[in-house]
Amino acid sequence: MLGLLALLAGGAAAFAAGPAPPATTTVAVVTTGPAASGPPCETAGLLAVIPPHGPPAAAGLAVTASARTAASAAADSEPAGVFSAENVSAGAQGCVDPAGRPGGTAVVSGAWSLFGGAVSASALEADLVPSTAADGSNWHLRAIFPELEIAGSPATLVRGETLAVGDWGELSRAPRIDLGAGHSFRYWAAAFELRLIHAHGGLAAGTRLLAGFAAADRAWAPLPAFPPAPPVTTTGETTTTAATTTTAATTTTAAPPPKQRPAHPAAHAPTSTHRAAHAKKQAGKKANPLATGEPLQVTPPLGAGTFEFPVAGPVSWGDTYGAGRSDVSGGWHHGDDLFAELGAPVLAVTDGTIFAVGWNRVGGWRLWLADDHGNAFYYAHLSGYTALAKNNHRVKRGQVLAYVGNTGDAFTTSDHLHFEIHPNGLLYLGYDGAVDPTSYLRAWQQPARIDPLPPVALPQGPVSGFGVAANYRQLLQLRAPKQTAPKQQSAKKPGARPTTVTTGGGAPAARVSARETGASRDARGTAIRVGVTLAVLAGLFSALGGLGWLAVRRRGI
Repeated sequence: MLGLLALLAGGAAAFAAGPAPPATTTVAVVTTGPAASGPPCETAGLLAVIPPHGPPAAAGLAVTASARTAASAAADSEPAGVFSAENVSAGAQGCVDPAGRPGGTAVVSGAWSLFGGAVSASALEADLVPSTAADGSNWHLRAIFPELEIAGSPATLVRGETLAVGDWGELSRAPRIDLGAGHSFRYWAAAFELRLIHAHGGLAAGTRLLAGFAAADRAWAPLPAFPPAPPVTTTGETTTTAATTTTAATTTTAAPPPKQRPAHPAAHAPTSTHRAAHAKKQAGKKANPLATGEPLQVTPPLGAGTFEFPVAGPVSWGDTYGAGRSDVSGGWHHGDDLFAELGAPVLAVTDGTIFAVGWNRVGGWRLWLADDHGNAFYYAHLSGYTALAKNNHRVKRGQVLAYVGNTGDAFTTSDHLHFEIHPNGLLYLGYDGAVDPTSYLRAWQQPARIDPLPPVALPQGPVSGFGVAANYRQLLQLRAPKQTAPKQQSAKKPGARPTTVTTGGGAPAARVSARETGASRDARGTAIRVGVTLAVLAGLFSALGGLGWLAVRRRGI
């Protein structure tokens, strides 16, 4: 997913795109590699504006490339009052062979919004991905925009459907636009499109805004084919599909998977009766499980590599994926809750890059981790972060990123980590591309040892919500940052032994190196000072006694 990092690692060429950013936007550009040869073959950026009668034009940060190109900005807000985003980056591989085929692009941002929050999300990623076909001439756009909201309320955006934005706009997913012959970049795609059906924010009716866009001079690949729905078995019921109606003791028919569950705000695990009733209701209505906005049945492989369990120490959890949730996209639970003590270390499940660190009304303090295969992992309800949890920071498997808490909408529950898995191949489904993490988690083991890191100051910003600071203060009482020890006091002292913490559920133990606490250091220092004082007094009394003995001798007593 974050192909951008690979582009940056290989260097970047000149930034060239659309209108220049406004004066208030800081843009960092790095240029290396061979000079561009031939016309550019691809372009990408956060926002493109299509006027009622005219071609798309990039607004704000964007890149256009025939060779490797990258750009970044701490903030982007062009056009003013229409679009705003934090921590924006864009990169492009350029034309990768003599045939001039596009090599891929990547666009990443933190929190963003359109028209002052009319449409917003906690992050946005959009990558132009070259086809794996033999001729390599096609491409597709994969995109993710977690925690989408319309006017502050959670929203689910399904491809092929539209959502109303006020009485002036319509939001649609994954648009594709063919401008026809005669355009440098004929084929366009975006994460989503906001079309103005009435004039708004200084833009005319009919204006189209493409967020998270990419364009190329070659056509897209066909849209991904959905896997067939697995059969559903019901007992002693009448099962209805678009083609048949059958009554039997056991009936098997193609229907949505049993984990397509209705919203039950108070439930953590709907009963089998709920599942069967919902499957029956949906049978024949939405035969495509990946186009419904419902929980997914598929659990694809995540690619080569080693993964570890995301929480160290004792933890209890179960399969709650798909359970009813009234305050999230789709009304269903997109992951599993891993219950542990406040302050339990939260770990990177694999090597990857951190993004979207910060506050979210539902997730509380949260972060995302993207691995080298493009998979994304979501961590929520944290009580605090370590120094490793920084946007665009590279981390290693097993490193401590944060600590368990119950911030956000988890304030009424026990402390836990909400954990989600978004496989690379399902990112085009957005936030609803989350799969059931249970089978993955059962296969992952806790690391044998971890390096405990202290919490750092919370990200700055005018955030508010349940547990914003209270959970963090509790964390500091448990894991206060240690003072830097003098050089002569080595952390590896003779006789020091690790403390072993036994995990729940039969998982291996996580060994956390024991370190001298501030209280023990203070007690040891006090004991030393008392000992020195007593020794000095004893010496003084001994000297006085000697002087008295000499005086007695002189007097002949």
